[in-house]
Amino acid sequence: RLQGRGISDRYVRLIVSDGAGGICAAIETSYPTVARQRCVVHKLRNVFDNTADTSHRKELLAAASWIYDAQTQTEANQRLEQVISQWSEVEPKAIASLWDDFPASIAYLEPLGISQPERFCTTNAIEGGVMRPIRRRLDCATAYRTEVGANCALFLTIGRLNSQRNGELWMQNCHDILYMLRNEIP
Repeated sequence: RLQGRGISDRYVRLIVSDGAGGICAAIETSYPTVARQRCVVHKLRNVFDNTADTSHRKELLAAASWIYDAQTQTEANQRLEQVISQWSEVEPKAIASLWDDFPASIAYLEPLGISQPERFCTTNAIEGGVMRPIRRRLDCATAYRTEVGANCALFLTIGRLNSQRNGELWMQNCHDILYMLRNEIP
């Protein structure tokens, strides 16, 4: 779609994505000359998810994050080697997820002509603060019989999240939401 809008690789220096195979293949096909950076937040989340022993999860994440504070790719690779030597026996699965596609996760350190390079990421406040809790709650149900049922589940989930954020009791707010939804249902 970006190419259809006239965005050619002549105008793009860096594309940031998660590690999904489809998006990586699309980037390599559509923008073969553009540097692709693996989203650092998604990369660190994979390390978190693959940590077997939760008692040292925080320490491992700090070590993995430290890698991305490097100023050059050489420094980042040296830091990676240190983290691998310290953690590979203790957390092999987490370290494997850190190693997987690692060069792409430090692409922002390449000389791309980008002023003030930083750890670009695809995750934003909407995804992490709003969409993740909604997905987590809605994933419990496998199917909805009607569109109204799906809408009810969505509205109730958002109402519950709002109550939690505002420090209010869910039961006080659900009455109004349920009353409104009951009047919507034929």
